[in-house]
Amino acid sequence: MIECFERGIRLEGDIYSVSLLWKSEMGQLENNFEVALRRFKSLRKRLNRNPEIFQQYKNVIEEQIKEGMVEECSQEITESSYFMPHREIIKPNETTSCRIVYDASSSRSKGLNSLNDILAVGPNLSPLVLDMILKFRKFEIAFSGDTAKAFLMIGISEKDRDYLKFLWFGDNEQGYKALRFKRLPFGLCCSPAILAMTQ
Repeated sequence: MIECFERGIRLEGDIYSVSLLWKSEMGQLENNFEVALRRFKSLRKRLNRNPEIFQQYKNVIEEQIKEGMVEECSQEITESSYFMPHREIIKPNETTSCRIVYDASSSRSKGLNSLNDILAVGPNLSPLVLDMILKFRKFEIAFSGDTAKAFLMIGISEKDRDYLKFLWFGDNEQGYKALRFKRLPFGLCCSPAILAMTQ
């Protein structure tokens, strides 16, 4: 899997662009648009009841659009598209009190495939805690770092982007539009492995 991943990675400008990690024998991905739409309408009601959280939520999406992480796309439903429902997680004591999480495990009903069902988890390349502790003891000075929005620093190849659609507030008669990720979202079962293999 790692060799296949390395063959597909591309440096485009200043970011790496990768393909998603598909299972070799992936089943059929089911149309989940109605589930995503129903959950979006529920999200809209919740956000309308709390304007402060709604503004934070909106700011996150608008920033992702502005920075080229997300783009508007067709609402067309094809065999190679999937709509990820999303919702807010509120942590008042964090620097970002409203975090958006995407549900790539959503399906129309039990027994039907979600996006995460047809993606491979990938290898666990995280270092063992004991190994890290021993390395910290090896030298007098140690460094630690954290990449801000690490997943969103990795691009997604054009052919896989329609699998990463989600609904957002729109000006059209339905009141929603479709957006899709150009970068790796958190919520895919393969995201941690892709991040580790890209470093």
